[in-house]
Amino acid sequence: MENITTVIATLDSDGDVTKENETPNMIPEVLDAYFTYQTSKEKKPLIKKKAKSKTKTETQSTEPAEEKSKYEYTFTKIDRSNVSANFHIVVESKNIADKKIKISLCSVSEKVLSEIDATVTLLYGEEELSEKELDVENYYADESVYNKDDFKDKTIFEVTLSPKSDEDKKKWIDAIANSTSKKASLYIKVEVLDLDNVVYKGKGDRNKCFLYEKPFELYVCHCDRKIGAGELSYIIYKLSGGETSSLFAGYNSKIKKSDRTYERLAEEMNAVFEKYEINTCNRKAHFLAQSYAETGFSTATEFAGGKDYELANWEAEKKKLEDNISDIDTLKPKIDKILTDLQKTALDEKKSQLDEISAKITSDIKLTKEQEETVNKYKAIFETKWKPQLDEKATKQYTTKEAYTDALNGNSGKKIRGAIPRIKTIKDSKNLEIGDGPRYKGKGVIQITWRATYEDYFKYIKTKDPIPDSVKDKTVEQILSRKEDDMSQLLGSDLFYAIDSAGWFWNEYKKGYKLAETADYDGDTIAPENPYKGKKTIEKISRIVNGGTYHLKERTNNYNMLRNDLFKIKTNCSKRDEIK
Repeated sequence: MENITTVIATLDSDGDVTKENETPNMIPEVLDAYFTYQTSKEKKPLIKKKAKSKTKTETQSTEPAEEKSKYEYTFTKIDRSNVSANFHIVVESKNIADKKIKISLCSVSEKVLSEIDATVTLLYGEEELSEKELDVENYYADESVYNKDDFKDKTIFEVTLSPKSDEDKKKWIDAIANSTSKKASLYIKVEVLDLDNVVYKGKGDRNKCFLYEKPFELYVCHCDRKIGAGELSYIIYKLSGGETSSLFAGYNSKIKKSDRTYERLAEEMNAVFEKYEINTCNRKAHFLAQSYAETGFSTATEFAGGKDYELANWEAEKKKLEDNISDIDTLKPKIDKILTDLQKTALDEKKSQLDEISAKITSDIKLTKEQEETVNKYKAIFETKWKPQLDEKATKQYTTKEAYTDALNGNSGKKIRGAIPRIKTIKDSKNLEIGDGPRYKGKGVIQITWRATYEDYFKYIKTKDPIPDSVKDKTVEQILSRKEDDMSQLLGSDLFYAIDSAGWFWNEYKKGYKLAETADYDGDTIAPENPYKGKKTIEKISRIVNGGTYHLKERTNNYNMLRNDLFKIKTNCSKRDEIK
């Protein structure tokens, strides 16, 4: 239908007709319909001060009317999901305000959930319906919506992609699992009620049908299929606790801007899932839980500077500590003599004599400022924490022996004991030259660390087709040149390497730890084999990935959310019986 223009004409002073204005006719249109997930942010009202009376005789103040919080909503398109997921359908329209529309979901081609072009019965809120009638511009009319102007000409409603009963839900799952394509393809049908001459912008002669050419894909689970960009966006949104932020937007992120999209992330993530056999719901849940804990997908470069991986720093620290211990050793004979003299003192002497003991030691031994601060720190701990719990005999023993000998050399000795194996680790990991710490610090979404690990990774990808062009004609020594052209930075700046290195770490590098095999266990299962035998699987995987239990609670929560809420593994996963 062509636009018809209404001309409002008037006569000018010469009697000629002039066009005062032109406006297009208000043609009712339905422009689009699609699936989305909703995010919201509370907008609290500003707190207003009480209004005081202007007259001296009136002492009462008037309370302003209490304002309720509003919510700012955003909707992100999604093109696939699993059975039982909750999403919103958005219908875009023009010039149909104050009307109702009828919406239904229909099967596209293969008969899975219904006959082809027949409606599918599912949950609209708590109602199980084959079609749903709604008021147009429902969010625009809602006063609790902070950004309601964004939703003029839009109709939005929630839908659960499953029937109501568990029995019918199981029939859906079986039907999809037994279908040729392993999915149900759905389109949205929209009809405006009680209004003629509506222009529908759907598919050709099926103009009321939206998503017909590129249907919404409904799967049983995430096994053996790609994750969509919208799905990945929703997963990261939920893992973040409902925070909305851009991908790889951390202050130190070096990922190029054109790759900071969910489309690109999904592309690389799906390639890694296929290449490294991270191909079941449970494996993906473990992998995504750890990746998010390591980087939050805000960066692919470790925030720390890398000094902890620098050999020269640790060797200098060890020497400093050894020199400090040497200085303290010269004090020990003096301390031992004083302690011997003090043993002659009766143990039942009054508490006041303890102060004399402290004064004698302090005056007989000249302490450095640093040593004096250490002693004072331990004395303060003693006075506030330990003294109330000790009898007089134990108090004397601690004051004379612990506070002045162990307090002086214990901390330095402990640090040296830690420095020795750390230096060995750094040497074994080939971080041998100045600058290797920052150069080979954690990069990629699982934070590959150490030069030796980088060497192993680049050796691997040079043996697997297709070899990336950026390293094809270079040796590993040329790739890791320690010069300006050192390509270890690719793991932090190139999205392919940032994701691929994580898959390699998971399935290849940690084969000795059986990381990939461990990801076939439920997170709560007690690990039956070493390493970390007897720990829960989620802790075992966390220790293998992280080297310890840093952010273990976050890693556990991530996995539980993916398993229970997002992937619904225990009810929906087609391979749930294979999880150990």
